Amino acid sequence: MRKEDLLEFHQQFHDYVRKFYLADENMQKNIVLKEEHTVRVVENILNLARHLRLTEDEQNLAETIALFHDIGRFEQFAKYQTYRDGKSENHALLGLRILEETKILDGLEWTEKLIIRKAIGYHNLCSLPAKEDQRVLLFSQLIRDADKLDSLGVIIDYFENKESEVNEALEDFPDTPEYSNSLIQDLLNSRNIKYDEVRTVNDMKLTFLAWIFDVNYSFTLEEIQARRYVERIIDLLPQTEDLAKVAEHLRKYMSGKIKNFL
Repeated sequence: MRKEDLLEFHQQFHDYVRKFYLADENMQKNIVLKEEHTVRVVENILNLARHLRLTEDEQNLAETIALFHDIGRFEQFAKYQTYRDGKSENHALLGLRILEETKILDGLEWTEKLIIRKAIGYHNLCSLPAKEDQRVLLFSQLIRDADKLDSLGVIIDYFENKESEVNEALEDFPDTPEYSNSLIQDLLNSRNIKYDEVRTVNDMKLTFLAWIFDVNYSFTLEEIQARRYVERIIDLLPQTEDLAKVAEHLRKYMSGKIKNFL
């Protein structure tokens, strides 16, 4: 991939997003939310790729994947006023359709387009397919880590600074004191949480904690530790014995994974 292609992709991305800018302040802030998220995911994936000492071509490919991984979010929000796939449509598949319709990737080699499309299509799955080309898995793992690292920060900042106004694009479950005991057991057994099991805002926060089990690189876990994401999410939940056990389990899990990476 040429550097010129990458520069053109950045221009095309921002030109595309500007088509969704709206006069309505609430609508506009949620479009900008995902545009700014994309910029940070690009930064995350480049930092991760450099840490892994990937080649310049591999870094360019990773950057392109990050740039377009959420391209479907803008049409999704404009059409449905939500970012919840279960209430609208799969934003990754929507993004792939948009890339096909706009022909943005048409100038790339076939193998590059295949990796980009698969990594985008896989980035929001509960888990990656077991049988897949190793190169596809590499770039899929990169985008999943880079995406989670920023998404965790976005959601934590929202809840830490939320006053009375609810942003339904980020929070569309009942905000009650309850949480599901089955999700606590998932966390204590290092299992991912399925989105269809989420019933409350607290359940949603537990889901974000479970993302830790799908982190692929020590760099990402170390960043999560440095930013105190686990502790900050725990602080946003009821202070119960269950949650204390979850916090301790996650701390031990992350420390053990980082040691195993070394």
